[in-house]
Amino acid sequence: MRETWDEEVEHIIKCTECLSRNIDNDTDKGEIYCKDCGLVLADEMLEETTHGKTKGGDFFAERTHEATKVSYTLGSVIGTRNVDGSFDRSRIGRRLRHWDKRTKISNEQKNELRGITAVKMLAANLGCSESIKEQGSAMYKQLYKLQWMRGISLDVRAAAILFWLFKENGINRKMHEIIAHNGAHPRQTTKLVRKLASHYRKPWLLSERNFEGDINKWCSELQIDASDIAETIKLSVPIEQMGEEKCLSMNSGYVAAIIYIAILCRDTSYRTQRDLSRICGITEVTLRTNYKTICKEMGIDKDNLKDGYYTVDDIVSGAYRNE
Repeated sequence: MRETWDEEVEHIIKCTECLSRNIDNDTDKGEIYCKDCGLVLADEMLEETTHGKTKGGDFFAERTHEATKVSYTLGSVIGTRNVDGSFDRSRIGRRLRHWDKRTKISNEQKNELRGITAVKMLAANLGCSESIKEQGSAMYKQLYKLQWMRGISLDVRAAAILFWLFKENGINRKMHEIIAHNGAHPRQTTKLVRKLASHYRKPWLLSERNFEGDINKWCSELQIDASDIAETIKLSVPIEQMGEEKCLSMNSGYVAAIIYIAILCRDTSYRTQRDLSRICGITEVTLRTNYKTICKEMGIDKDNLKDGYYTVDDIVSGAYRNE
């Protein structure tokens, strides 16, 4: 039966409808048709080989792809036209399009996309804005081309890049808060962040503290009113200036001590040292030590402060020194 069909195809020399000899063989559709009247003389013709050319059997025909390329079957090309399966919604059609897409991207591009995906996923888990996500993607592309992040896991890269972006944009996020979402190694992440600071020549960003952001964050967790938070931020200005003059390392303990002093200056909100140390992530001993240091350097009487004799305005204006 097959031999009889092949012989019938080979003996087609003219159209049976208009008797025209202008016959063409469409290898993409597997049809022989008349160019004058459009009559299909033979269809469902199978291509036995993968020739990789626009016209099978023609030595001078234009080549469409390499004959030995993986994922090409019987010379078919997964393109954008309906004749090659682009709109085939079956399972085989989807797999053909999937593997055809994978063969068109290099391994370096795949690794770069994995890193960008890791950055975006971590940013989404942290609730970052679209601007931070775009900055993270652009920053990863730039660093990936330099090829000095080799040997570092994707989780560490993503955590370090986002931590650096938070510092640049003045966003208050701690290292342990970031790595808790993807399980990155803290020491490796810190090492990579220092390398980023050296690369961008901004080492001071790692030592800068955003007092306003820290106070807003921790006071909100302590459920302190907005007016009291504003007074606490107002109190932090002269204390921060004093720390710069005395060359003190104003770390988280000092921020917690500022909040504690502001609480002692008003009767509207009361929080214990245990509450402050738990929220700020420090010990009660550290809180008390920093509190005593601030009172000593500012010349504040601790007994009068605990008894409620001073207000925030008294400390900011320096009125307590006139006693």
